[in-house]
Amino acid sequence: MIAQHLSSERRVLIDDVSKLAIAEYPAFASWTTLCLNAITITGALSSILAVELSDLRCTDVLVTVGRSGATMGQYLDKKITCRYLPRAHIHAFSWDRSGSIPSVTTSAMQWTPLVDPTVRRVIVIDDVISSGRTLELVVQRNSWRFPRAQWYACAWITRKRKLRGYAGVMASALVTNCYGQRVPINSLSTLLKCSDIATSYAERHFGERAGEFLSTMRSLGA
Repeated sequence: MIAQHLSSERRVLIDDVSKLAIAEYPAFASWTTLCLNAITITGALSSILAVELSDLRCTDVLVTVGRSGATMGQYLDKKITCRYLPRAHIHAFSWDRSGSIPSVTTSAMQWTPLVDPTVRRVIVIDDVISSGRTLELVVQRNSWRFPRAQWYACAWITRKRKLRGYAGVMASALVTNCYGQRVPINSLSTLLKCSDIATSYAERHFGERAGEFLSTMRSLGA
């Protein structure tokens, strides 16, 4: 289930760390950036979860993926009863190779017992589902641990309505290409915590104004 459909020509940036509304920060208006407040979109997502997964219990497992998934999990904890669920974390890694699709890998899930038939649902959380390769890799590598479970993907923003291996995809917003252009989607926390990602993002999308963008990011994280 998706809360809303966005077709935007602007860059999409999720404000999940800032102490002020970055949509009001003067520089962003001139950068044609659509800023989404994490608290607001978490509220929309929690409403979906309340309908789709209304009876959360200890036989449901919450799995956060990467730094951004862990950050999103903290927001969900304040909205719904996810904080009472058993949980696991999976590290995710991606890297670009010039002229090719970015490569993705994930760490192994730590879970006891090794195989657990008592788990009925696994809810995998990441901030953005773009290609879907990361979350599909998660289920491919770990579904054998929970032989009776259904898997669900949960994100603030998704480009995909369906993912292989998942019974459903739930998100606050579905973003589609506008005029054939694929707009970039990022969370502010990722850009602030990962300088290499921020630098690459600025150079690809801001050109001569990359330095100005990075300077603004540093001021927001201060």
